[in-house]
Amino acid sequence: MEAANMLSTNEYSLNNAQMDENHRVFLETLKALEGASKSDFITHFTGLVQHTKEHFEEENTLMESSGFPAIAEHKGEHKRVLGELLQLNERVQKGSIMFARAWINEQAMDWFKLHLSTMDAALATHLSRSNIQEATTSTTAAQEISVKDAEAFINDENVLLLDIRDIYSFKADHIPGAMLVHDDLVSHLIATKQYDRPIIVYCYKGVSSLDLVSMLTSRGYRRCYSLSGGFTEWSKYHRLKKEGSAML
Repeated sequence: MEAANMLSTNEYSLNNAQMDENHRVFLETLKALEGASKSDFITHFTGLVQHTKEHFEEENTLMESSGFPAIAEHKGEHKRVLGELLQLNERVQKGSIMFARAWINEQAMDWFKLHLSTMDAALATHLSRSNIQEATTSTTAAQEISVKDAEAFINDENVLLLDIRDIYSFKADHIPGAMLVHDDLVSHLIATKQYDRPIIVYCYKGVSSLDLVSMLTSRGYRRCYSLSGGFTEWSKYHRLKKEGSAML
């Protein structure tokens, strides 16, 4: 399969660590969708939509913070593709995967290669010239917690774990003890003012979770953190830990 073949080459590298990692995860998800059973397809397609949303949010932030001149066109393309995926996902969550599978098999790779070689390549070049690799690092580092530190924190403290992914991803797998975020839960936290309660928020890749952390922090919560790398990094860390990897 083409997505699988691309994973083993550097042909599509833009020499930007943040963008290349997002593209690697995108391709891995496409690989998982190729030939997947119906139940697995629904799970992986949900993950693809969530990853794409966060992936686009990261690139939008990079463009805004670096003054990228073609930002309107690039953000417009993000909005178009994400809108299409969200429409497909509505069908997928109802059990109808035919159109989504056709998009994966017939359109996804062609769109990816074109977008990468044009809009993304232009952004990567701009970032390189501007010497901007991580637009959010300095502003978010104080609010983030690594997977390793989070695990120790969870074991030692009465931590409230909040999962802000979609319900389908949560049902497929989540950190033990986590609660799926909903409006009533957030309202409860704001109303009860448990400001000393330690909270760790996680999403798919550690991007969207920063928004909830910032909001809770602004409301007085002093020990609120976003899980760096999100559930993706948590899963990777525990897989390597289980295998006894020396990479940890």
